[in-house]
Amino acid sequence: MDKVHQASLAILEDTGMQIDHPQARSRLHDAGAEVDHDKNRVRFPAALVEKSINMIPKTVCLAGRDSRYDLMMSYDSPFIVRCGTGLTAIMDYQTGTYRNATIEDQKNLATLVDGLDNIGMAAPLTVHDVPSKTADLHATRVLLQHQRKHFMNLTMGSRNMRYQIEMQLAVRGSREDIKKRPLFHPIACLISPLHIPEDDIEIMMAAGEYGLPVKIPVMPMFGASAPVTLAGTLALGNAEVLGAFTVLQTLCPGNPTLYYFVPSLMDMRTGGNVYAAPENLLLYSAIIQLARSFYKVPSDTTGLFTDGILLEQSTYQKGTNLQAAAIAGANIVSGAGTVDGGMAFSPQQLAIDDEMVAFTRRLLAGFEITDKTLALDCVRRVGPKGNFLEDRYTLENFRTQALYTPSIFNYQNHSAWQQDPRQFAEKAQEKVHNILTSHEVPPLEDAVIKELQKILQAADKEIT
Repeated sequence: MDKVHQASLAILEDTGMQIDHPQARSRLHDAGAEVDHDKNRVRFPAALVEKSINMIPKTVCLAGRDSRYDLMMSYDSPFIVRCGTGLTAIMDYQTGTYRNATIEDQKNLATLVDGLDNIGMAAPLTVHDVPSKTADLHATRVLLQHQRKHFMNLTMGSRNMRYQIEMQLAVRGSREDIKKRPLFHPIACLISPLHIPEDDIEIMMAAGEYGLPVKIPVMPMFGASAPVTLAGTLALGNAEVLGAFTVLQTLCPGNPTLYYFVPSLMDMRTGGNVYAAPENLLLYSAIIQLARSFYKVPSDTTGLFTDGILLEQSTYQKGTNLQAAAIAGANIVSGAGTVDGGMAFSPQQLAIDDEMVAFTRRLLAGFEITDKTLALDCVRRVGPKGNFLEDRYTLENFRTQALYTPSIFNYQNHSAWQQDPRQFAEKAQEKVHNILTSHEVPPLEDAVIKELQKILQAADKEIT
C-alpha cells in the first residue's frame, strides 16, 4: 500500500492534473501547488496532498428522510448497498423487454428501495420522458417524494445542482439541517486520466456551501485511460482520488467525501468494457484496503456491477463480487439492480440483489464460540449413536440458531420444487409485484410537494 501511495504522490508531483477552473488553480497555488495557468496544469507537492487527506472527516452522515434510515459511515463501518446510478434503460427478465427508462420507472425504483430491507441507499435513473436537460431534477423530485432513504444524486451541471439543493431545502427546512442530515450527496466528475472540468469544480463548491458530502468518481479504464497493468491502473486511479481530495479540501476545507474509485477493464480483443472479471475483484480488494487501512476514509465501490444480460450470469457475478467486496471491508457496495454493464436497471435483479445482501450479511456475522454454544453437556447426554433432535438443548436453542431463510432462492430438492416449479425470474417478479402493490411510503406534506413542483417548473422554464 505504501508503494502504491508513493507512486501516486509521484504522479501528482511530476505529471500533475489539468484543472480547468481559474479560481481553483489560484487557490491551489496559494496552498503551495505549482501552477501553469497557460496549460491549466497543477502539480501537487506531497505535503499538500498529505495535509488534505488529514482534513477529510473520518465519519460522514448520509441521512434519510426518516432518521431510521440514517447511515453513519466511517472507514470501518459495516457495509451497505446502494442502487446503480444513472442507468438509462429498463430490462425486464420475465418479459424479455429492454426499453428506455421513464419517470414511472423511477417511482417504481424508489418504492422498491423503500420496501427492500437490505438496500440501504437509492439512486436516480436517466429518464427519457421528461425534458432531457432537466431529467436529473425530475428524478431528484421523485426520490425525495417517494422513498425515505438517502440517495446518491446525479446532476447535469452546477446550474442544475442549485435547483437540486433548493429541493432538498424544501424537504429538510434549512441549510443547518442539510449540513447535519443531508438527504442526498452529489458527485463531481473527474475524467481519466488526470482532468477535472471547470463545471465540476463549481459542483464541488456548491456542495461545500451547504456542507453536502460530495464524491468524485474516478473511473480509469485499464489499457485505455489507464496503464495496461493492474498496478499501473491502481497507482493512476489512486493519484486521481488523492488529487481530487486535495482540490476539494483546498476549496472547501473539512467537507465530507468518500474514496470513490471505480475501475473497469478494456477487453483488448473487442474494445469492450468489463466489470466482473477476476481482475476487477483484485482491483476492488486493493482499493478497499487502501481506503480502509491506509487512508481511513469511507469507500464506495461497484461490487454489484455485472457484464452481459443473462440472469444466471448476472446473479453469479454479482454474488461473487459482492462477497469479495464485503469480506475485504467495503463500506458501500454499489450497483444493486444493475445489469448490462451498468447501462440498465432490472426490478427483478434488484429483488435478487437484496436477497444476496441478506445472505452476505449473515456470512459476515460469523458465529459465537462460548461454553453454551460448544454444547459439551448436550454431547455428554446424547453420547455415541444418540439423536440430538430429541435432546432438550435443541428445543431450547434451535430458534436462536435458525438457518438463514431465503425468499427467492431455496433449499428444496427436486421433488419439493415440483410442487411449485416457478423459475427464478418469476419468483423475483412476485416479490417486486408484492412491494409495488402493497408497500406504502409515508407522503410528504402537501405544501412540500407543491414547493418541489414549483422548483421543478422554474428549472424547466430556465434550463430547457
